[in-house]
Amino acid sequence: MVTTAHQSDNSILYTLGIGVSVNAHISIAKVYGLRFRETNLLCTIHYLSQNDQWIYMSKIREFAGMDKIPRNRILFAGLMESLVEKNMVEQKVEHKKHILYRLSRLGKNALMHYQENINKVLKAP
Repeated sequence: MVTTAHQSDNSILYTLGIGVSVNAHISIAKVYGLRFRETNLLCTIHYLSQNDQWIYMSKIREFAGMDKIPRNRILFAGLMESLVEKNMVEQKVEHKKHILYRLSRLGKNALMHYQENINKVLKAP
C-alpha cells in the first residue's frame, strides 16, 4: 500500500509537488504519513526518468499499485515533465514530444488546480 487510506489524495499531491530527489520525497512523505514500499510511485518515476526511459503513464500507475486511483487524483505530470526535460535532451525529439503530450493529457490542468495547496505545504514548517 502506497499511502494510508485517509491520505490517499492530498499527501501524494503535496509530495509530488516538490520535485527534488527521491530521498527528499521520502522524507516529506514520512511527515505526511505516507508508507512507502520499495517500488513506490515516486521512486519509479525518478528511476525511469533518470535512466532516460519512457513509459506510458498507465504502466507507471499499474507498477506503483495505483491503477485503481482515478487519474485526476494522481497529479504527477508537472514532476515528470521537468524530469523528462532535464534527462532527455539528447533523445529523439519525437519521443520527447510524445511523452510530453501523454503527460499533458493526464493531469497538467489538475496539477495547476492544486498548485495553491502544494504551495501552502511547501511553506509549512
